[in-house]
Amino acid sequence: AQSNHKDHPNENLARELMELFTLGVGNYSEHDVKEVARALTGWTIKDNKFVFEEPIHDAGIKRVLGHEGAWNGDDVLRILIDQPATAHRIAKRLCESFMGENQVDGASLDELANGLRKNQMNIRWAVETILRSGEFFAESNLGNRPLSPCETIVGCIRALEFVDPAPSTLLLAEWCSAMGQNLFNPPSVFGWPDGRSWLTARTMIVRTNFATTLAAGSAHTAARPYEWLQHSRRISANADDPSDHLALLFTGQPMAVNRTAVPIVAWSEDEFRSALTALFNSPDVHIG
Repeated sequence: AQSNHKDHPNENLARELMELFTLGVGNYSEHDVKEVARALTGWTIKDNKFVFEEPIHDAGIKRVLGHEGAWNGDDVLRILIDQPATAHRIAKRLCESFMGENQVDGASLDELANGLRKNQMNIRWAVETILRSGEFFAESNLGNRPLSPCETIVGCIRALEFVDPAPSTLLLAEWCSAMGQNLFNPPSVFGWPDGRSWLTARTMIVRTNFATTLAAGSAHTAARPYEWLQHSRRISANADDPSDHLALLFTGQPMAVNRTAVPIVAWSEDEFRSALTALFNSPDVHIG
């Protein structure tokens, strides 16, 4: 921002604004990048606050995506939001977040994108629409979205009710980083890779080791073994089978219909840890 002034427009923000946050690749030209950079001149940061410095703003005529005028940064944002490509890209990203890749057909995406535009790009409206849609509840939508490290860890803590006392958030953050998601520090302006890229040979080993750590109670700074038997008898219909108990907690299905076979074990503490580790070696736990 400090280097973005009318004599030397900086194209970084202009390019990222269109590529990452609005239109997406292929929906703008290099000329648009240069013109948007001109419109954004004068926007800068001082003392950690946004300021607009008019003397370094290019007040000339610009042509952005076919619209011509003496545009400034606010004008450019309005133009970008009005583009059908922006609504379509946001609709696609939302559907991928809730339903995984390629789970929604083109007609449904177009309908959601058109609705976004009619509702002034209201994200809450779009999320409510997705969560009430037939596609969201369809059988084909189950087990299609690989869970991020953060989702996996939080899901485990909640499933096992490891909340009183709460585990060490620093230890959990370290596990998250080991699984490939260093919290608040994405690898680039694109953020973290998503979907299937979360699941590799290395990260699956880390996820399994994390399950073993949970079973041993080592996610707390003072180790707190998981009282699995008491937990299972309180919430599970089949308290005598720890495999069934774990399968219900982590996949929503008992062992009889679980897609991946996990060895049935007796309920000693060591065998319980083995069952949890075996379950985490299956794909069912890591997809949503």
